[in-house]
Amino acid sequence: MSKYNKTVLTNAGIDLAKKVNAGQTKFSITKAATSSENLSDKSIADLQNMTELPSIMQYGEISDVEDSAQDKDTVIGMDLEFTNKELAHGYSVNTIGLYAKEDGGNEFLYAIATAVDAEHMPDFNNKAMFQFNITIYVVVGRSSNVTINVTEEDVTTKQDLETVKTELGQKANSTDVTKQINQAKSDAEKYAYDQAKLNDDNFKGLKQRVDNHDTALNGKASKQDVTDAKQYADSAAKTAQSNAKNYTSSQIANYYNKQQTDTSLN
Repeated sequence: MSKYNKTVLTNAGIDLAKKVNAGQTKFSITKAATSSENLSDKSIADLQNMTELPSIMQYGEISDVEDSAQDKDTVIGMDLEFTNKELAHGYSVNTIGLYAKEDGGNEFLYAIATAVDAEHMPDFNNKAMFQFNITIYVVVGRSSNVTINVTEEDVTTKQDLETVKTELGQKANSTDVTKQINQAKSDAEKYAYDQAKLNDDNFKGLKQRVDNHDTALNGKASKQDVTDAKQYADSAAKTAQSNAKNYTSSQIANYYNKQQTDTSLN
């Protein structure tokens, strides 16, 4: 499992955070990038002096914003997402960089996070999609003066999920739906049993009449007459049984489908 150190602000990032904290300016965190360069042996001072992220491999998306458990007024969390789509060569995600832009200024390297245990990003040569997600917390000075460029397309945020949960809560929870479906199944099974028993009773009654007819014919009609009568009776019995079975199946299907429809609409 990958693990990363806490973020370190570059000197430019520190200066900007101070200005934001004093209410002198505002800025945006614009993007995130990964590097294959192993900077874990660098001191904090070395990282602070960096102005460019070396060996950039790809840019990711900022998919959501998180509140900090430490100090939500000065620290912001960001959910970052990187995939290997169209990646020709795999690499180790040794460093992650965040870029920022002051209002009216130019984009620059704002913060860096180095790996303790780096995530490996495989290539896309076998068309197997891989996604690397990480939440990074960074000091921003005053969070109310910071804008995060979140990628909206095809991203489900926590707010989206909360909205769905609220809408579902106003209708029915999963337990209620399951109970209704199980009740519909139970009702359908009982109906099927009742219909099957009725059909069985009808078939037994028909068979008894055939047997009685057979007995009555014996000794009073020719052998061919008896054979013809039995064949006709057997055919009638089979037809009646088949019709009853088809009717029962259709009734069960209609009943069950109706219950499902009613459950969905409620």
